[in-house]
Amino acid sequence: MSLREPKSRAMHRHTQLVLARLQRETSGKTRQAISFRVLCTAVGIPRDLQPQLLRALIAEGYVLRDNDDDEICLTQSGTRMATSPLS
Repeated sequence: MSLREPKSRAMHRHTQLVLARLQRETSGKTRQAISFRVLCTAVGIPRDLQPQLLRALIAEGYVLRDNDDDEICLTQSGTRMATSPLS
């Protein structure tokens, strides 16, 4: 995130990056959940932003927590957002 980039735009970009990676990692596979921390590390989301991003993803209905673990899975809404072009 640059100093000139608004925080909301950066969060939107992080959301799309995480959802797109989650969709790629789980589509066509038996396992539909993946570790949120591993996902964030793979797309370069800083650790200090991860808790806020996870809360936002859940609040928007894009992902569901798998049990009480660190694992998340996509919802239909999340799949739509993951396949939309990055803006």
